[in-house]
Amino acid sequence: SCLIIFIQIIVLNQTERPLVAPRIYRTSNDRFMLFASQGVEDSFSLMVSSSDDGSMWSSFSVFSPSKEVANPFIPVLSQTPWGDLVIFQGSYSSGIRLSYQLYATVSNDGGKTWSSATLLTGDTTRSNSETLQVFTNYLNQRPSILQKDSRIYIAWERTYYSSENAQIYFAELLTSTIMGPIERISSGSGNASNPILFTYTNTPSIVWFDTRRGNETLFLARQNGLFWEEQTLSAGTQSAM
Repeated sequence: SCLIIFIQIIVLNQTERPLVAPRIYRTSNDRFMLFASQGVEDSFSLMVSSSDDGSMWSSFSVFSPSKEVANPFIPVLSQTPWGDLVIFQGSYSSGIRLSYQLYATVSNDGGKTWSSATLLTGDTTRSNSETLQVFTNYLNQRPSILQKDSRIYIAWERTYYSSENAQIYFAELLTSTIMGPIERISSGSGNASNPILFTYTNTPSIVWFDTRRGNETLFLARQNGLFWEEQTLSAGTQSAM
């Protein structure tokens, strides 16, 4: 006897320009949303397609909240007590310098309509050591979201404008547009990148890549009360990335 598996291939990109960096999520009403980025001359747009069953998909169109933001990229979606929450990075121009910041938008109807994009890493987003800094001195990128016990957490890359090295930061979202106090999770030495938030032993945890030892090493940090316990997950002279 033999097992025959049929795989259906669905071509979704019906646009003239190529789409890159696809990400797919499920909304609170079991609707699928597929995000992808599309280059347009010297900038790019955040595109979205949706499906109720995973077989029939809508045509790609610009994700409506991102129209207000330059160069939107890397969206993450999570089901939250406030509705379906999408956080993405985008360019912010202050007149002094161009920075990347994080923006948030919420849907209360399963992804059919969305609120206007709100700046998430704005003037109130500072750690205790950053009180004299303006928020545009920092680049904020690559968010990761975790929901645990009706509380929403976010981790992301944060870089001082004159530094080549990013660090991993963490905060609880108090509302869909307001962060609680932010804290640095990585050591501050070397470049820390690509954070992923998840629950491990029922505890908020983060993994990321870190070059503090000279090559890309994988680290894990678990929250323990007010502190974080860190351990190395990879070893050797080869990059873990």
